[in-house]
Amino acid sequence: MKKLNFGCGNRISSGWINVDFHSSTPGVISANFINGLPFPTETFDVVYSSHVLEHFTENQGRFLLKEAFRILKNGGIIRIAVPDLEGTVKEYLRILSLENENSFKTKFYDWIILELLDQLVRTKNPSKMQSFIDNIIDGGDETMMNYIRSRAESKLTMLSKANKSNNSDLLFRIRHLTFSKLKVRLTYYYLILIGKMIPSSIKPMVFKEISIGEQHQWMYDRYSLDRLFKEIGFKNVRCMNFNESSIQDFNADHLDMNPDGSSYKNNTLYVEGVK
Repeated sequence: MKKLNFGCGNRISSGWINVDFHSSTPGVISANFINGLPFPTETFDVVYSSHVLEHFTENQGRFLLKEAFRILKNGGIIRIAVPDLEGTVKEYLRILSLENENSFKTKFYDWIILELLDQLVRTKNPSKMQSFIDNIIDGGDETMMNYIRSRAESKLTMLSKANKSNNSDLLFRIRHLTFSKLKVRLTYYYLILIGKMIPSSIKPMVFKEISIGEQHQWMYDRYSLDRLFKEIGFKNVRCMNFNESSIQDFNADHLDMNPDGSSYKNNTLYVEGVK
């Protein structure tokens, strides 16, 4: 069985062909998804992508799904995971309905409004969500951190920014520096220099200070993604749980599920279809 994981980041598994915008791990293929998926028609039995589609515009996302349809064999399965707009909106409304005004309601609200809006209009790095998390970590607020884990990555740690930037982490990044990563970094530095020449009054309108992998441009719910799958031509479209799939032995690869059986990314919409 030939399986593709596009936009893999560091979430890779043996037995899959792993592709990302920039290769940061040995064995990961670099590809510019804006130009399509660089594989012949009807190559794969499975195409999978997690938390990638939201980084592209609505039209670019539709194009990528059409590319996935093209490279799938007849009978092949696609599985897409994206942040769940419906889940975020429901939680937003739940928090608004809380009657008692207290510090936790305020913090919950501050997080969920970022989860909703930062997903749609993220234009800077670090994102407001990441800055919020850093402040919670620095304050040692484990209760709030547990809430964020329930909304985001289940394995988020309470490491401070200082600990994350220690020498061992720096040495790890130096040891794993590749020519591709260096080229990308130099390109971003060049763009930053160009951006500094743009007048500050118009800079936000013409210059985005964020990488493609951090920018968010669209969100999906079960209705919109189901409709989009069907428009492209996928059949048997179904919403799934993180730990269920039509893909043979999918859970064994630990892409959507942690080894302990928990969900890797919470508040995620999982949709599968068949070509």
